[in-house]
Amino acid sequence: MFSSGDESVRSERSAPMDESDSDSDGGDFRDDVDRYPLEGKFMNAADKAAVMAMTEVEREQVLAERAHEIERDRQNRALRQLLSARDAENKRADKKRKAGSAELDDNHRKTSRQRTKLGGGKVGEASTGIDSLKRARAEKNDRQRRRDEDKERHKDSRRDARDESSDVDADGDSEVEWDAGKSKKKSASPDYRDAEPAVLYDIERVRVGRSRFALVCFYPGFEEAITGTFVRISIGIDKETNQNLYRMGLVKGKCFKTEKPYAMVSANGKPFQTDQYVIASHGKAERSWPFIACSDSRFTEAEWQRYKQSCLQDGVPIPTKPKLMAKCADINGLVNRKWTEQELQEKLKRSGALAAKHAPLERNRLTNAIKEAKAQGNTERAEKYQAELDALDGPKLAYSTTMRPSPKKKVQTQQDRLALLNKINRRKNIEEVRQAQINERRAARQAEAAVARGEEPIDGDHSRRIKTRAKFKHDVNNKDSDKSATATPSTNTPTLEAKKDAAPLPQFTSLQTTNNGVPGFRRPMMDDEIIASIDLGIDDNLEI
Repeated sequence: MFSSGDESVRSERSAPMDESDSDSDGGDFRDDVDRYPLEGKFMNAADKAAVMAMTEVEREQVLAERAHEIERDRQNRALRQLLSARDAENKRADKKRKAGSAELDDNHRKTSRQRTKLGGGKVGEASTGIDSLKRARAEKNDRQRRRDEDKERHKDSRRDARDESSDVDADGDSEVEWDAGKSKKKSASPDYRDAEPAVLYDIERVRVGRSRFALVCFYPGFEEAITGTFVRISIGIDKETNQNLYRMGLVKGKCFKTEKPYAMVSANGKPFQTDQYVIASHGKAERSWPFIACSDSRFTEAEWQRYKQSCLQDGVPIPTKPKLMAKCADINGLVNRKWTEQELQEKLKRSGALAAKHAPLERNRLTNAIKEAKAQGNTERAEKYQAELDALDGPKLAYSTTMRPSPKKKVQTQQDRLALLNKINRRKNIEEVRQAQINERRAARQAEAAVARGEEPIDGDHSRRIKTRAKFKHDVNNKDSDKSATATPSTNTPTLEAKKDAAPLPQFTSLQTTNNGVPGFRRPMMDDEIIASIDLGIDDNLEI
């Protein structure tokens, strides 16, 4: 995925900082040069093209590594600046010490013969006694300052050797102080570190919602780990905005008590019962709340400001950042704990997982037993089984919760919506057509009634005066089909009669056969048969 040159550069850059810094004089560092001048991510255009040609996973990995390298270089430059400043200060102090030593040596090397100058004063002697006094006082102060610095340096080195692990602050960040080319960690003062105020981000890290409660409420050590965390509680509906109202609450000591059971949903979507309630405080006000009242959403800035104002008015201290970070570590330890077989069995027993596993089988058995008892007419036995079934379902749960999972809503696709719309339109069209036909028939009846009364048609259609109705009559007593059924005079009236079948020619009569009711196919006549059947009128008894 990477070239060999890139690997070598990466290996050089990933060398430990103490090794790379110890071999250099602080002026020439490899990471002073901008590694990725192009857009802060690439070395050049060819490198950008090669990185962009990678897959998304590889590209993101490379860019993340480069961002980490750039951040490490920035930290190294800052540390070297501290080192340079400390070295410059030490050099200035050494120069002052050397200057003072040289002055003392010059005074010792002076000859015993005193030179005089014009006016009676000695050569090299201060013009006044005040200048000598100032110089002696400055030398004394300089010696005292150097002794104090050496004493403080030795004290810091002993403290660092004794409390090396405790110098790192809660976030894992630490300042670095350099002394004579050697690094040592230096943290903030203990007083400030313990009293550092918390911000909303720190509060958010220890917020526990109903999903987290459902996950760890049956864990061993749950109460101790959750005490001191924060919850976002829904207290009702705002009448003005019709939105949920939330308040920040601090989980107090002895934070849980048992009350009326209610149902919750686990991470895998299965419901379970619990009777645990959390006691949360807002300022001095305390109240117990069910886990389902704790929201999974984040705190808002308005809720944080309201909580601080309430604590300020009630004189309640706000937890500091170190305490919240320690509580965050407790929560992580609770979630990532290692289970023993006994603890796991106890958790399953408390959560009711083992009973819920066999509940459907027991419910089916009791239902069948009730049906059988009713079929046999044994009402006492049926009532007994019904009581067991009611006890199996458990008591009525609080807050309108139920152990029956809510049915999953079917996601409606575009095709489903179009099919539903077409169905509605078809039903609407059918209803409109039916109503139009009803109106048309009603109007026709009204018009016919008006014509029958001798009134003018409402719509002005005079053709409605003549109503032609077809009448079909048949005289069953009339046997003669040749007579007119209506006794109409037949003068000059052609009579249509059905044509009767013509009689067959006599020469073909001999060829006709009687089937005697037996169906069959008629054989076509051949030419010889036709000629033989023709009577030519020739007498075959000729006298010769």
